[in-house]
Amino acid sequence: MKQRQKGFNLIELMVVVAVLAVLAAIAIPIYQEYILRAKRNACQAVMVATSGVLERRHSAASDYKKPGVTAADDQNHLPGDTAADRPTCPEKGPKTYDLTISGVTASTWVLTATPFGGQAADKCGVLAINSYGQKFASGLPATAVDFTQDPGSCW
Repeated sequence: MKQRQKGFNLIELMVVVAVLAVLAAIAIPIYQEYILRAKRNACQAVMVATSGVLERRHSAASDYKKPGVTAADDQNHLPGDTAADRPTCPEKGPKTYDLTISGVTASTWVLTATPFGGQAADKCGVLAINSYGQKFASGLPATAVDFTQDPGSCW
């Protein structure tokens, strides 16, 4: 009587490895895109909250400029009395976007978030919102901020 061997043969093992490789090839990019989207959404929430602060400032003083500041260069700052109070993207954890505000006048401003580090691989690229509530996403490669373009699924 022939004794039967227990275990896997090489072909069975290679089939399992191939199936795992296919699953990994599908799942890893989807997971990475999910992480980038989650970080982008966190930054968008900070941007919308910051625009709310600016709108409250405008409601109180009919001006987006910081009260008492006269130099034009000093107006292009993020809301917050000190650097520690200024918003970051995201609010907690390692920073994934650089927030900047520009074009601050009595009636306008533009808030821009530029990705860096691992977030630079995000398909949406630079994000922006202005005082009119218009939103922009540059996509990759980055283009100049143009609020007439549709931000697509990035916002």
